[in-house]
Amino acid sequence: MYNIEMTSSSFTNIYFIIIVLIGAFFLVNLTLAVITIFFIESQNKFRKQIQQAKAKSAEELARAFKISNFKPMGFQRILIRKDIGVW
Repeated sequence: MYNIEMTSSSFTNIYFIIIVLIGAFFLVNLTLAVITIFFIESQNKFRKQIQQAKAKSAEELARAFKISNFKPMGFQRILIRKDIGVW
């Protein structure tokens, strides 16, 4: 950079500052894009695990009700539906 500055005009300082700022902006955006992609992927995996856990617990709850002949009434039915996510 200093060799170019000695052999050319004074606008080279502005040129190199612009190049550094654009490069820094590009690298920050690239880093944020990668972080966002990984965050979205992990969030989707987490949501899928939650849905699988809800489905599993709903199946276990239904199996337990069939075995015990328990019949929920009124407010109990509302709580059970809320727990398994069925409305």
